[in-house]
Amino acid sequence: MATNQVIVIQVKDEDGNEDRYFSEINNMPDMLIEVGGDSNGTNTTFHVHQSVLHESSSIFGEICETEKDEDMTNIPIFGVNPEIFHHLIFDIYGGMVSNNILRVHAKDIIEAADRYGVEKLKLKAEEMYLEQNAITFDNIMDTLLYSDAKNCTIIKEVVMDNLVRLSDTAFVQELSFKGVPGHLMKDLLTAVVRGVGGLAVKVKDIDERQKESDEKWKARQLEIKERIEAERAERLSWQRETDERLNQMKAENDEQLAQMKAENIANKKEIDERLDKTEDDIAHLKKFTQAKYRKAILLSFIVGLLSSVTIEYVFACILGYT
Repeated sequence: MATNQVIVIQVKDEDGNEDRYFSEINNMPDMLIEVGGDSNGTNTTFHVHQSVLHESSSIFGEICETEKDEDMTNIPIFGVNPEIFHHLIFDIYGGMVSNNILRVHAKDIIEAADRYGVEKLKLKAEEMYLEQNAITFDNIMDTLLYSDAKNCTIIKEVVMDNLVRLSDTAFVQELSFKGVPGHLMKDLLTAVVRGVGGLAVKVKDIDERQKESDEKWKARQLEIKERIEAERAERLSWQRETDERLNQMKAENDEQLAQMKAENIANKKEIDERLDKTEDDIAHLKKFTQAKYRKAILLSFIVGLLSSVTIEYVFACILGYT
């Protein structure tokens, strides 16, 4: 399908049985597809572009070439549910069919997509089919035949891988390959080879991972050992530094104590000298004070004596004049 072909609008008529699809360049549809199969017996008309269908599928391309006409081409299609056919056309025009729709209508979409060669939608439907339907011992052969009949590549591969895994169990003895086409044996052998090769790859991968794990473990051990040695060296360095600081602090304390002791001795000597000098000063002051005191007493006596004589003389003079 050309990259410039996308769904722009979808229009249904009043009865809900007509779809119109338009391309990005907005050219009008040039093909009508009448799809039967409605439970009411009515057909659904799809207005599509021959160029879009021709590029999307080789089968649609053959139909377009066969029915090519100058006027509007009308092609009837039977045996397909119109809703399922709508999902095909929707996907061809670039629409995204939801996973929920693919799960619900997986087998119908696979059948219609296989019938008209819409491979991309078919592969998506196969994946959704496998999500909804587990491969078990009871359905494995029916699923294998179904996948072969509908050319389901993904489902067939999963079934073959399950058959290879079952070959290691007792269940394989109960399996019946009656009615299985011969060409599937080649696919089964291919799956066996793929499984063995995958097992060898897994074993090699496990060995490589184990080797890588061992190398990482050795590297981890070496890293831990180096870290322990580094921490030990750091602790020793810290211990030496601490001891050096303690010794330095002790030496500084001893020096300070010796200095303080010398200062105390010097201060005591200085104080003693000051005390001795003070005592000498006190003794000298005492002597000086005593001498002064004696002088003062003597002077007072002399003054008193002179005063007494003077007074008597004055009185005598006074009395003599009288």
